[in-house]
Amino acid sequence: MKNALAQSSEKYGENNKKTNNWKVSLNKAEAELSRMKSSLKDVNSQIEKTKTPLDKLNTELVEQGTKLKKL
Repeated sequence: MKNALAQSSEKYGENNKKTNNWKVSLNKAEAELSRMKSSLKDVNSQIEKTKTPLDKLNTELVEQGTKLKKL
């Protein structure tokens, strides 16, 4: 989208209605992406917090077993 904004700026000018519409769309998309990234980070954090010690131990055992099989 940034490329389209740059092209619109070159073709129609910085203050043209089409260019301004691209700016608004780009700003909205970037804001939404930022919110989604923040939400994903929060969800991942909550997932980590809810793992029980047994789940973590099981994961470690599986990883160690895989490493031992390679030896």
